[in-house]
Amino acid sequence: MRSILLCLLLVMGAGVVAGCAQQPAKKVTSEAGNNLHQAVLSDSKAIFSALIDGADETRLSRRPVACPNGRDRAAAGVTARDLAKICALNYALEAFAVYDRDLQSWQTVRSVNEVDNYQAFLRAEPENIFRKKAQQALAARLQQIRAELQASSQCALQEPDWFWMSGECLQGVAQGEGIARHTEGHEFRGRVTDGRFVQGKWLENNRIVYDGSFAEGLRHGDGICLHEGAYEPCRYYRNDRVDDVFVQRRLMARHLEYLRTVRGSGGQPGSWSQQISAEEKNMLRNLDRSSGYHSADTGE
Repeated sequence: MRSILLCLLLVMGAGVVAGCAQQPAKKVTSEAGNNLHQAVLSDSKAIFSALIDGADETRLSRRPVACPNGRDRAAAGVTARDLAKICALNYALEAFAVYDRDLQSWQTVRSVNEVDNYQAFLRAEPENIFRKKAQQALAARLQQIRAELQASSQCALQEPDWFWMSGECLQGVAQGEGIARHTEGHEFRGRVTDGRFVQGKWLENNRIVYDGSFAEGLRHGDGICLHEGAYEPCRYYRNDRVDDVFVQRRLMARHLEYLRTVRGSGGQPGSWSQQISAEEKNMLRNLDRSSGYHSADTGE
């Protein structure tokens, strides 16, 4: 400290003295970032926080550590994982197991670094301790894609997060036939009017999933939809599919799930009928008549 002050005084008063300017600054490290041993003696939350923040798992304790039970004592020179074993801290051992499991799936997704993978990860693993990391990585990736698409965009669209990659433009706004891409990887091929989708194809993973009309950037009206590898007529209302085939298919799935619950477990119908509309009940009655089975839970 005294040598640093001396150098400062010399610099201010008479210029830089040889040796002062070349003196390297000491690297400041955060004990909190590596204090995994203390976290092990605390709780699972502290362990997760330290590990996610990059705590060094290979770091050895500098001195003997007393176990929380007040009887056992871990010698110096042990890792945090060893400390958890020596002190028989089940919560810590479970925390390390969860970390190892979650880390593996997180690293797989992180190595791919694509929007679809991040979204699938967030849907499939809501309790993963790297969820916040995934959300941050997803936001960063979307921002990167948005910048790349913006740089290649021919002119403006009125649809949020969509970019006009090729096609006609009129006074800086997309007009006529062309191709648009979304930050999440979707693609539109078709006709636009004043920067709005009107008619065309919606692609996901380079495959057409909808071919039909649009309104205000949303699938709206009649079209052709992809369902389980086959195409079928469909109808959308503001991006929600509402055609009879789709509605009946959804109701049939709910009806079958209900039958499995009641018949399989031997239980009695409960409040299930209170969760469906009168229209859905009528459709279920029609399904009952066609199948020859009469539901005991349609309110009749």
